[in-house]
Amino acid sequence: MTSLAIGELGEDAIVVTGDGAIRLWDVTSRVLLRELAAQANSVALGVVDGRLTVITGGQDSLIRLWEAAGGQPIGELRGHVGPVRSVAFGHLDRVPVIVSGGSDNTVRVWDAVSLQALHNPRMTHDGPVMSVAIGQIRGRVMLASGGRDQAIRIWDAEMGEPWHAVDIAATAHSVAICGGRLICAGTKRGIVTLAAGGG
Repeated sequence: MTSLAIGELGEDAIVVTGDGAIRLWDVTSRVLLRELAAQANSVALGVVDGRLTVITGGQDSLIRLWEAAGGQPIGELRGHVGPVRSVAFGHLDRVPVIVSGGSDNTVRVWDAVSLQALHNPRMTHDGPVMSVAIGQIRGRVMLASGGRDQAIRIWDAEMGEPWHAVDIAATAHSVAICGGRLICAGTKRGIVTLAAGGG
């Protein structure tokens, strides 16, 4: 399994897993609810227009949105060149957004309702982006990304501008913004915890 996300569908807790195939599971019963007709490197869950939505990033450079309740496709995001390695869901000024990182070295932000890109691809690493996250740091919505360039980078989500960067001497295969003041990264050597410093 390369990715998972958890959310609520009605009164039921569900988990979406990505290991190539995309599967939705009922957490309590451990029953497979459905399998989506696509492949994915990364999955996320979020509420878009009042419905729980599965977000997937795949080898074909596409980000796809699916209705969790029935598995129907909602839309596609095109912009990455090469595989999409990571996707995350959050909000920016109350607008639901999707953050993605790809093998084209870019971090991108998308409006989850209009399916339009919010920034030009100015957020870049010096190698493929393997992980992305969105959350608040010091009361501001920020992005975190980890790449094969062995850097953790923090970005201002609204402006798409760099805020801070740290070389961790390892590839971050997963990142999270923890408690509004820490960045946690998962590497093959273990978990790295960093103070979310910067401007």
